[in-house]
Amino acid sequence: MADQLGQRDMIIVFDQAIYVKALEIVWLNHQQFQRVVLRMGTIHTVSAFLAAIGKRVSGARLQDVLIESGIVASGFVSGVLQGKYYNCATRTHKVKYI
Repeated sequence: MADQLGQRDMIIVFDQAIYVKALEIVWLNHQQFQRVVLRMGTIHTVSAFLAAIGKRVSGARLQDVLIESGIVASGFVSGVLQGKYYNCATRTHKVKYI
């Protein structure tokens, strides 16, 4: 397909679960897929980044501040800091750093 389109490499974007499996296949068959470039989707990349930020600041009693200020409900705060609720986590981190 890359040859038909006149491209040197083929870039393929997956969600996180399929990306992991595709990466294993490419690693096991490197010669066959040497022109394939795998990328994880933007939402999953941002979610992983949000989870890293949440892990970094989680020991600072941030959960209590988020709950008491009404930014995040008590049932959602751990998921927000793990990057699971994309919209809420994005909003929370924006508010937190302003």
